[in-house]
Amino acid sequence: MTSLFHNLKNKLTSTHLSTVLSNIGWLLFDRLFRMSINLFVISWIIRYLGPEQFGILNYAQAIIAFFFAFIVFGLNSITVKNLVSHPKQSDDILGSCFLIQSTLASISFLVLLLIATFLYQEYTPQLVTIIIGLSILLKPSDTIRYYFEANIQSKYIVWSENCSFIICSSLKIILMLYQASFIAIVCVFLLEAILSSIFLLIFYTYKKQSILKWRFSLTQIKQDLKDSWPLMFASFTIIIYMRIDQIMLGQMLDYSAVGIYTAAIRVSEIFYLLPVIVVSSTNPLLIRLRESNKELYYKKIYLIMLFLAWISILVALTITYTSPFIINILFGSQYTEATDILIIHIWTGIFVSIGVISGQWFVIENLQKLYMYRSVFGAIINIVANIVLIPKLGIKGAAIATLFAQISATFLFDLFNVQTRRIFWLKLNTINPFYIIKSLQKNKLYKN
Repeated sequence: MTSLFHNLKNKLTSTHLSTVLSNIGWLLFDRLFRMSINLFVISWIIRYLGPEQFGILNYAQAIIAFFFAFIVFGLNSITVKNLVSHPKQSDDILGSCFLIQSTLASISFLVLLLIATFLYQEYTPQLVTIIIGLSILLKPSDTIRYYFEANIQSKYIVWSENCSFIICSSLKIILMLYQASFIAIVCVFLLEAILSSIFLLIFYTYKKQSILKWRFSLTQIKQDLKDSWPLMFASFTIIIYMRIDQIMLGQMLDYSAVGIYTAAIRVSEIFYLLPVIVVSSTNPLLIRLRESNKELYYKKIYLIMLFLAWISILVALTITYTSPFIINILFGSQYTEATDILIIHIWTGIFVSIGVISGQWFVIENLQKLYMYRSVFGAIINIVANIVLIPKLGIKGAAIATLFAQISATFLFDLFNVQTRRIFWLKLNTINPFYIIKSLQKNKLYKN
């Protein structure tokens, strides 16, 4: 057994390991720090608001998530890739990205106002949606985040987010202690987005950079739009099969159903953070390996998948057996129904993990259109499954639909195209314990 772990350790060694691990360390510290405080604060908020008001808040956030996907427009991956490949053109790359996202943010907010005006029959859900929706106008500030990601300097992202997080978490606690209104608490969610953008700008300036140097280039904008629109469409459809369940529960059942369902997936989605952290930190390394050593490139992808998948499996097994205790301790008896939801939904983490890294592979390989088709496939599966299962199984139907959509899109889809079949076999071998043990024993964990 010792030799197996020794072999695995050797496989993970690389010349860039210390930089990557340092970056992952900062991001992991950020997530663990935020997770521990946020779990306490959000549990208090969930109890304080109750299922209906918490459902209204999350219904609004689910709608806003669609606009975020449109504003980002797939430019997060494309911009990081361009910054890594062409560092001397950073001002043009960043300026063009910011202009595109600012234009899309302005359009999105106007559309949101129209939706909020005509969608809701009640004043409170309408007001909550507009308040949370103001954060749409701040989304272009993520351009600074892409700069830090490309330069593997995620500690500045961590610092900016933690500063705003600590301030706003404290405010939420104070407001609840003083029995503040629902709308007052909603306003703090907006304040957190404002402060995060301000701190990002402060740290960008601290690094002797200036947004005043950013320039936009029509050539760069055209290329960005050409490269990123499939990713935007893919991101949009990913949001559909990650968030449409909440919207459909609100439409087909009620806001309380949304609140109970969201309470469960809040626990489940805590563990989605690790794959995002690992992929954002290893992405620059994988881009370089793709150009210099393709065999090592695929080996690293496999090892990242292996690590993420089995961490997710261990988490899923643990949560499955402790779900009743977790829900009762965190949210109280009014959310007992969330227990079964969590038991089902936690297993999506396995497919989210391998889906995140395989999705990055699509971008590096310039297979954005196939990535879009995969996401559309998952969205269609989820919508149809929700329509069928929610009337029959209620809230549990939404959880089953999400799990089925994740398996279909992030795992099975890649089998049916010759260009993606290699990544499918990597994913299959990632969760095949017999292959893993046999390979480790032979000191050959990955083979072409």
